[in-house]
Amino acid sequence: MTADPADPGSAESISAINVRLLDPQRAAAFASTLGARAPGVFARPTVRASDGSDPFAVLERFHFAVAIVTVLGSTAFLLALMVMRAEERRETVGIIRLIGISQRSILLEILVEGLLIATAGAIFGILLAVATQGAVNHFFQWRYDTALEFVRVTRSIALQSIAISV
Repeated sequence: MTADPADPGSAESISAINVRLLDPQRAAAFASTLGARAPGVFARPTVRASDGSDPFAVLERFHFAVAIVTVLGSTAFLLALMVMRAEERRETVGIIRLIGISQRSILLEILVEGLLIATAGAIFGILLAVATQGAVNHFFQWRYDTALEFVRVTRSIALQSIAISV
């Protein structure tokens, strides 16, 4: 249990208790029994509702939409950069072709170079996220006076980021 240092009476009072039921299907019966036995005490489920009334589901869909727009926008930006880079290398590729190197070898080299750059960028981004996640969490936990974790870089997130970048 934790107490709010700004409220001297918080160590002597309880504002919430989490209860896990053996049978989650009986949550409504538990809530009505609790309300009848202890007036003024309310039971609310913490499990997401499947009927679409969950406000966090809307927030999750919004975050998903923002992520899709971000990925599409950054993909268009990177495509434009790659086209500009290809235009700059046109003369070099022409000289290499005149020397006698096959078009297949040149395309393979460009593909491998792009994969290496994408992998290095993803690894740099993951290392930056891992290095700063503690500072971000501490700042927002201080700002909102909560114990919630705002950033957590997991193995699956890191692998998914590398896969998307490659």
